[in-house]
Amino acid sequence: MSAESDASGTRTPPANYEETRLGMYRELLKRDAGLASEQDAYGRTPIHHMAATPTAFSQRFLQSYLDLLTSHGAQVDHRDLAGKTPLELAAVCLSEQQKGKAAQDAIERQTEVIRMLLRKGACVDLLPKATPQQRHVRGLVKKIDEEVKQAD
Repeated sequence: MSAESDASGTRTPPANYEETRLGMYRELLKRDAGLASEQDAYGRTPIHHMAATPTAFSQRFLQSYLDLLTSHGAQVDHRDLAGKTPLELAAVCLSEQQKGKAAQDAIERQTEVIRMLLRKGACVDLLPKATPQQRHVRGLVKKIDEEVKQAD
């Protein structure tokens, strides 16, 4: 099982790696559904980590993983100890990628994570708006949310 690189140089896992990993997650959650909502020391759940971690995993894998977690009780709007939802973390990550001029495919992957969270019911109204940066991040999500609503 060796990784390959895509056009941007991002290392992508071998074809069967994602399915193997999903199978392991399914088995773990079958044994203990509480793992889907397990919180780390910062109150973050697996959905927080999926949302905030730039990844080379396919959109299909990320959607299947999100579906698996939510089908076992994970909440897309769970707030961590700092009050941040997965949607906020995903949006901040996207904003940072755009500022840092990340590869376009990385930006598109992160945008798709936000779309997935919105389709699962993540609430834009929970995003903070006190600072200019927070309003910018909220604006990014609102634009994506409008696109999602028009497509549905």
